[in-house]
Amino acid sequence: MEPIQLVIDDEHELRILHSMLMEAKFSVSASDTRLGASPFSSNLIAQTLETLLLKQAEQDPSKPQSWSTWLEKKKPWIWERSLAHFLKNPPYRWNEVDLETKCNHVKWALSPYQPTENDLYEFINEYQFYYDEIMQGKEVWLRKLGYATQDMLEQLENKMDAPFPDDYKAFLLQYNGGTPLIHYCTFSIEELREVIPLEVLYGIGLNGRYDLEYQNSFAEDRPSGYIAIGESAGGGKLLLGYTQENQGVYYWSSLHQDDPACEQTLYKLADHFHSFMSSWKRMTKSI
Repeated sequence: MEPIQLVIDDEHELRILHSMLMEAKFSVSASDTRLGASPFSSNLIAQTLETLLLKQAEQDPSKPQSWSTWLEKKKPWIWERSLAHFLKNPPYRWNEVDLETKCNHVKWALSPYQPTENDLYEFINEYQFYYDEIMQGKEVWLRKLGYATQDMLEQLENKMDAPFPDDYKAFLLQYNGGTPLIHYCTFSIEELREVIPLEVLYGIGLNGRYDLEYQNSFAEDRPSGYIAIGESAGGGKLLLGYTQENQGVYYWSSLHQDDPACEQTLYKLADHFHSFMSSWKRMTKSI
């Protein structure tokens, strides 16, 4: 029996195939776990992208560089999805295989992104940390956003002139903020009878929009007596009250964020930060 060949030479069709493969490989709820980190899916998506690049380069020699830039921008997303996939479906006998085999697993998972040697070691170390936590029976909710020191924490408190509660400071020193890792986690607003997905809790000394100082740069952008500590998937802000009158964690709806003086959409979630974390629930859909 002769082998069956699938020939796709149309640029539009190649783009659609590439998009379909990316969606399937990095889906938050893939029905086939083999798609995430297998040599077959890795080679297929890499070959599809390579063919698409060759086709586009015939008309525009700059296209390969454009795709390279696109992949570099997609790296954090690919990394996070691959890490979540590994934690939900650990590679077979992970702790028994050699380093070369582990590196191959990571290359398959991150494809079509081509990781450097340092990327491979960094991914393996990060995965090993959360894998060991799970093996010890610990609940893993968040992916850390780096590390914060006591000095960094004290400097930020002084700069913001906002004393942080002890439980929130302990969280920053342990996690320095975080994003949901394996499962989406949610919190409830009883007054609205709504369940809200958590997007991020900000950290210290970060680049970009997840930085705690950056998010609190302008005091007039939020109600007085609160600091912004995170946000929901729908754009609402998580606020931490630090005065005697408003201690606790609050949800500030995005509906009135253009009017910081308006507290009509400010809803209390918990009296303390640790109580807020304890109230989280997992969504059925995984990351």
